[in-house]
Amino acid sequence: MEFDFAMWGAFMALLGSQAAMGRWLVGIIRSDRKDSQDRDAELHSRVNGVKDNYLRRDDLATHIEPLKEGQANVAKALEKMGDRFDAFLTAQATARAQD
Repeated sequence: MEFDFAMWGAFMALLGSQAAMGRWLVGIIRSDRKDSQDRDAELHSRVNGVKDNYLRRDDLATHIEPLKEGQANVAKALEKMGDRFDAFLTAQATARAQD
């Protein structure tokens, strides 16, 4: 049996092309995995941001009620002050009219 260089060369070419294709596929898989990890990290940071910065409406209810009451009190006080100011202006106008 003789050593066939042509067959050996074809075998080496096939082996080399398979190795190159394997390296190419590994590179694609690594790149895709890196992209996927980056997308996952970005998504997790967004989820954590919402979790950290979001407050349920029920949690705020105890704080909002005193604010609403205070706003109503301020509105009543402003209405009283407006009535008093109107009475003052009316008294001033009446006093000037009598003079």
